[in-house]
Amino acid sequence: MLLERPDDEGYHEPQSVSITRLVCQTLVVLTVLLGAGTLLLVRPEYSSAAIALIGVVVGACFGLVRFEGLRRRRDKSST
Repeated sequence: MLLERPDDEGYHEPQSVSITRLVCQTLVVLTVLLGAGTLLLVRPEYSSAAIALIGVVVGACFGLVRFEGLRRRRDKSST
């Protein structure tokens, strides 16, 4: 997936940039999930906010995966 394939000719990005982005996104997601989980356990009165944070992060993760697939399909159909 990080290797350049012949059908991705229009998208050129160094592998180091892809890896850095993946690591940063993973760290941000884990930090927010751990913070929201801690908030959920320590301050139960803020449980609705913690659950909303967890939902936004999980939804964004699935949304990013979905948008990547749509971008590739759109690029293939335009060529």
